[in-house]
Amino acid sequence: MKPIISFCLLMTLVVYDNQPPSVTVTVDDGLYVFRYDDNTFTVSAKTGGRIVSYTCQGKELLTPSSVHDQNYGATLWPSPQSEWGWPPYPVLDVEPYEATLVKDTLLLVSKPDTASGYLFKKKFYITPEDGAVNIVYSITNISDDTKQVAAWDVLRTAGNISFFPVDEMLPSSNLKGVTIENGILWYAFDPDLVPKSQKLFATAKDGWLAHACNGMLFIKTFPDIPTSSLPPNQGEVEIYAHDQGLYIELENHGTYTTLKPGETLEYPQKWYLMAINDTDNHEALLQMVHERLDKK
Repeated sequence: MKPIISFCLLMTLVVYDNQPPSVTVTVDDGLYVFRYDDNTFTVSAKTGGRIVSYTCQGKELLTPSSVHDQNYGATLWPSPQSEWGWPPYPVLDVEPYEATLVKDTLLLVSKPDTASGYLFKKKFYITPEDGAVNIVYSITNISDDTKQVAAWDVLRTAGNISFFPVDEMLPSSNLKGVTIENGILWYAFDPDLVPKSQKLFATAKDGWLAHACNGMLFIKTFPDIPTSSLPPNQGEVEIYAHDQGLYIELENHGTYTTLKPGETLEYPQKWYLMAINDTDNHEALLQMVHERLDKK
């Protein structure tokens, strides 16, 4: 009987080792903190449902409010910007959202915003099998008029190396430090090249954008859309560099959608964050992105 017992014990250990790490969510004064493996992901229900922190092994990806008291973390805007100018609608961008946590899934709902005619919903959950933060943004037309809008994901971080598969550079781009190699656009951040704010507008292929900084590799995936579906004067992917390089924004836009009163659009994404050895090797970075996305 001894060999049978040993075999059973071995099988138990193998099954245990193959289990993905568990996800936990804690709540503290409106902050919802997801913990998974070496990562934490934090959303503030009190501040526009904004993503305020994303860490790997204790290192922070997102620009904090101590760097800029308004433009920090990551959030959803309605696109195109020409429809609203500046600043963003307060109800959607900074005011509290109603939060519902069911198991490990968080749903945040804005107040109805009569100024814009929209209601925003933001759903967050982690899939342990691929280590991804899943984000589903939705925009509902609460006005009495038919409206056209796209989802606009805006993330602020420190500049270093950003890259994605490029289809077409749009003529309004003025971002310095950009090169294209074998169909991949690379942006090498240099604060000396950003005396004033600059921006890149482009169409993309394959639906992903990556960024390496501070010993981390960040990847976000999103629906790949044709140029004909873009909102006016916007790019599928955009990179913004703030004056003097205070921070950069990694942005992506969804399909420009006609919404009748009461209709809703959804914009899903997956975010990944992993520790890497500090590298400026383009081939190595690109290989790491492909390996991660092949596992999803």
